Amino acid sequence: MNRCILYVVLCMLWAATTRGERPLHERIDAAVESRQAIRVMDTASDAEFIRRIYLDLLGTVPSSTETRLFLSDASADKRQQWVDRIIEDPRLDQRLANVFDVMLMERTPDGQVKSAEWYQYLYDSFAANKPYNELAREILSASGAQDSSRPAARFYLDRAGETNRLTRDVGRMFLGMDMQCAQCHDHPLVDSYYQRDYYGLFAFLNRSYIFTNTAKKNFFAEKSVGNVSFKSVFTEEAGETGPHLPGDAPVAEPVLKKLDEYKIRPRTDTVSVPAFSRREQLAMALTGGKNEAFNRNIANRLWGLMNGRALVMPVDLQHVDNPPLNSELMDVLQQGMVELGFDVKAYLRQIALSKTYQRGYQLDIPAKLSLSEIQSRIDLIVTECEQREGEVDVAREAWEQLRQKVLDHNTKWAEPRAAYIKADTAATAQLDKYLKQDGDRITASESIAVRTPKRDALAVAHAEISNALKTLPEEKSLQDAAATFKKKLDALNAELTKLEDTRTKAEANATAELEKLTPLQTALDEAWKVWEPGKKESQLIAIDEQNARNIYETRYSLVSALESQQSRLRRMQSTAELRQQQVVQQQQLQQTVKTIETSMNKIAGDKKEFLVLQGQQQADQKAYAQATLNVTELKKQHDEKEKAVELMADLIATTNSAVQSVAQQADVVATLKQLNQQQIRLGAEMAESIKNVAQAESQAAQQAKQLQSSTTQVAAMNTLLEKDLVTVENVRQQHAREQQQLTKLSEQLQDSTEKLSTTLVREFMVSDLRPLTPEQLANTVMESLGVTESIRIQVAAEIDKANPLTDADREDKAKLDRRQRAISEAVRVKILAWEVEFVKLYGAAAGQVQTDFFSTIDQALYVTNGGRIRGWVDSNSYLAGQLDKMEEPEALAEQLYISLLCRLPTEQELVEIKNYLAARGEQKAEAVREMVWALLASAEFRFNH
Repeated sequence: MNRCILYVVLCMLWAATTRGERPLHERIDAAVESRQAIRVMDTASDAEFIRRIYLDLLGTVPSSTETRLFLSDASADKRQQWVDRIIEDPRLDQRLANVFDVMLMERTPDGQVKSAEWYQYLYDSFAANKPYNELAREILSASGAQDSSRPAARFYLDRAGETNRLTRDVGRMFLGMDMQCAQCHDHPLVDSYYQRDYYGLFAFLNRSYIFTNTAKKNFFAEKSVGNVSFKSVFTEEAGETGPHLPGDAPVAEPVLKKLDEYKIRPRTDTVSVPAFSRREQLAMALTGGKNEAFNRNIANRLWGLMNGRALVMPVDLQHVDNPPLNSELMDVLQQGMVELGFDVKAYLRQIALSKTYQRGYQLDIPAKLSLSEIQSRIDLIVTECEQREGEVDVAREAWEQLRQKVLDHNTKWAEPRAAYIKADTAATAQLDKYLKQDGDRITASESIAVRTPKRDALAVAHAEISNALKTLPEEKSLQDAAATFKKKLDALNAELTKLEDTRTKAEANATAELEKLTPLQTALDEAWKVWEPGKKESQLIAIDEQNARNIYETRYSLVSALESQQSRLRRMQSTAELRQQQVVQQQQLQQTVKTIETSMNKIAGDKKEFLVLQGQQQADQKAYAQATLNVTELKKQHDEKEKAVELMADLIATTNSAVQSVAQQADVVATLKQLNQQQIRLGAEMAESIKNVAQAESQAAQQAKQLQSSTTQVAAMNTLLEKDLVTVENVRQQHAREQQQLTKLSEQLQDSTEKLSTTLVREFMVSDLRPLTPEQLANTVMESLGVTESIRIQVAAEIDKANPLTDADREDKAKLDRRQRAISEAVRVKILAWEVEFVKLYGAAAGQVQTDFFSTIDQALYVTNGGRIRGWVDSNSYLAGQLDKMEEPEALAEQLYISLLCRLPTEQELVEIKNYLAARGEQKAEAVREMVWALLASAEFRFNH
């Protein structure tokens, strides 16, 4: 114990010197940031933080009063103040007791030790701030022989002391290694889980056994002997091992004389204790601060408790091919646990103060991913991996050489070792015979020692009564008393005689068996002299071989961690590439839309011009038709004039002929003169008509040319329009294709982003989302609905009435703290039965992993139809009744959201509540209860955010 404390103190002093008193939470953030591809500084909102910290540390949500106080607190360091306040809250001790109960016992039902006693042991331990390594040491070394250690022995006793089950569970729960599949052979899936490691741990426990006394009470006793051998069912390779932890060399066991092997020898009604207890060595080796697997396991589990996901998952499968998410962070955490002296509360406080723990949940990380930064980080990891792989090869070769050295040594010393084991086996068998006889002797002697005073007292009483009878021989009562005492005295003397015979016989037999042991001890001593040099050499070689293996596995694990991170970065890179492609596609789509808009604008302009040209064409057609009609009309007139001219010429000719054949008469000459004048006029009109026809034909020809020109322009514009429409259709089809591509890209990005959420959690860029445990859910429902607060007020009043505080008491912090603890304990007693209801429905079966969430029909029926929650919701004594009394919708909405979700409603939610209440009118009470049910059934309530 003193060595352990000294080690822890030295570690803390060394850490303080080398790190300059840098707080653990700062080192946590530095380790996280050193491995991140991008720096994310976003933190959770106050509402998100207060809900998260209460759930993680107290297993419930804050009361509405506590939520309001925190949200209204304007202090710059309010989160640290509230973390410190919660760390001192007695409910944290209840929470830790529950967490470690579930972790170590996995809801195993009552057996040899009542679960209530076990829970109280855990609660008292955390209330006293007992370091975890001390708690683990008590559990691992407990036999249950003393009343004080009885609760701690539940870990062994309620597993019936079955060695293989205990080997598996000690490995799982204290080392983070489930080596069950290495029981019959090297683990088929985990290369670093060897059969010899399984049996090295097995050897710490194989000498322990369930001892039942005459009162039928069980204890976990231990023998002084019991070697361990094993054989692979696959390779037939056999081996033997002493006790050793994975990662540690075999424990050096002292060679004792056979008679010195026990502190307390095995016999009836006595729990044996060997002089060298392997189980005590297990407890010390694990909890001394030097075993990295033990330190890493608890650091990892508590990190998972606070962050939803441990650095190594599953928590009981830590091995080189399942490295921590961040190796540097794992080193910081396990070192921090040792530096803090395994102070669980101090460790949890440091996690809570880190920026990593206070990350927000919903962040737009994909938009912030930088391909160049990610690629740069990948390049660094690839380079580091190449360097580290060379170191792994060197370490593997060194380890293989030492493994061969171990094999060579075992071959060299096989005969001396076998001779020693043979001599030890014979001496042990003889020791057992001697111990049996000597145990019978001691048991008989103790029985004689107990009975002799009773016999002597009876003899004195009988003598006195006999003397009284001499004086009063007729006294019947004295006669009866004398007979009774005589009968008891005779029976006791007979017992003593029989016991004395047993003792004498056992003593003689023990002496005989001891005489037989002497030569066997001598032979054993001689065999040891021959084997001792080989044993010492074996121990040294084993240390070297284990150190070489540790170096190899450490380097290999680091490469595995780097490869895992590289894989995560590739997923981030893929998402960033999709995001970039989406942006490019969106830009291309926008450009296509602009092209369509430009083309449509051009088509609209061309259509206007086409209509103008078409109008001109129609005007030209009309003008050409009119010109053609004019030509036709003028030609018709010309033809008529031409006929008139011809007729006039014929008439003049006829008249001239008549004039020549008859005497000239004045009237005939006058008529002829008139005809000639008309002919001249018709000739002039004929010339004018010819001119008009020519002009009309010329104008018609011009109109024909104009019509042809406008027709050509209309045809050309029509062709252009058709071409533009084809172009627009092509662009529209391109737009449709691009839209499909964008939709597909968006779907791929959404899917990638959803998958990326796990990666972002593992890179500590965002906080994890996780369902509440059964206990958290039970307490959250009761706290949110006001049930717990009502009980808390009732309990406080009862305690105040029974033991009122004086003014002086109110100034005494210690008394106030005790009062608060008493209230907390009393409240838990009152609500425990309700919590158990939730555990039965939401918890996994006994002995199974308790971290996985699953849903069942029974759970749904319990919530929707069960009388318990419905009664709380419908009651006027709790939240719904308080809300129903509120007149202002804003105040009602605020109290509703603060009580159930630890936050204020958004503007939209406030509007919805106002509208809903207004729509329900006089049915306010029913509306309020419906809103309570709605938030109770929401995912936000069921999860930790």
